[in-house]
Amino acid sequence: MRLEARRSLLCCTLALSIACDRGSKAKPALGEPGGQASGSASAAPPAETTAGLAAKTWSDAACTPSADAAVKQRAGTATIALRGDGLDERHERVPALCGGLHTEATKRFAVGDGTLFRACLPGGARVQISADVALSGPVSTEFTYENYKKTGPLIELYRPDAGTYNQRDVPTAEDKLTIAFDWSTVELAVAVQWPSKPERLVQVTAQFDCGGPLR
Repeated sequence: MRLEARRSLLCCTLALSIACDRGSKAKPALGEPGGQASGSASAAPPAETTAGLAAKTWSDAACTPSADAAVKQRAGTATIALRGDGLDERHERVPALCGGLHTEATKRFAVGDGTLFRACLPGGARVQISADVALSGPVSTEFTYENYKKTGPLIELYRPDAGTYNQRDVPTAEDKLTIAFDWSTVELAVAVQWPSKPERLVQVTAQFDCGGPLR
């Protein structure tokens, strides 16, 4: 699916195409246990701005697993490095969430369907990998959408001061994603871009430790 179709899929309530489905209903505080404290988030941006609209979309994207065992979620940790577009930072063992994406049954999905790996960074930033199907092994970073399902990974970086970046439409040889078959670990190296300005790139490197096999 090309960038224009992806923008339509992600509910273009934002002028610059912010994703609309977080996949989890839990709403704990940003400083979840299980790793380095996330710190205090900065003051919320005005709601009518791109950053303000993004903040609403990501407000429930926590790193606390669902209490429903059927969702197959577990708290883990992640090490994240961000380089580019004004960022140059590394975060060790921040709180992470691993497991299924869908926390509620729908006509298309059962509880626990899909794939979700999310890291909660200090200040409220998020790095997230999600799909409506179970992903494992070496996975292409190309986003795909078939039969009303995200069949390829949606890779996102959310910055509270800016909004949401997504992976490029066409992956390069340097973009890599490897998900352990038992979901115990994830390795990610990908460039994400600002939707309307592809020259604004952030290189994301991430290692998730999910505390053992999840499936």
